Amino acid sequence: MVARDRDDDFYGVLGGRIRKLREDRGWTQEELAQAIAIEPATLSRYETAKKTFPLDVLRRIAASLRVPLGQLIVDGGTGGTSRLADAPTYDRHTDPRHVDLLDAWRKIPAGRRKLALRLLRTLASGED
Repeated sequence: MVARDRDDDFYGVLGGRIRKLREDRGWTQEELAQAIAIEPATLSRYETAKKTFPLDVLRRIAASLRVPLGQLIVDGGTGGTSRLADAPTYDRHTDPRHVDLLDAWRKIPAGRRKLALRLLRTLASGED
């Protein structure tokens, strides 16, 4: 039972870190969920520790928010008070070609992102 409590605590802290980092970046849950290809409701369950994070989702979150994966998982020895907005914006696991794409995506106004996503999907499908 104690191990489960520790897991709950870990996922609660992890979800809080991700929420704080997302908010510091000015992203909504919907925007981050779109960037990592999950439903906003699923991201909400991760952030509130109602669902545990799979490693592949954590990797996508780290890459999208441009922080090292370890920054999300490890407190850094500051007792949980480190400012996530000051986290490095380089992740050695991120393909440098994706950084330009993510930067461009972030510059698109939130109200136009659905249109941009539809356009990208159409281009990717090869349909004219």
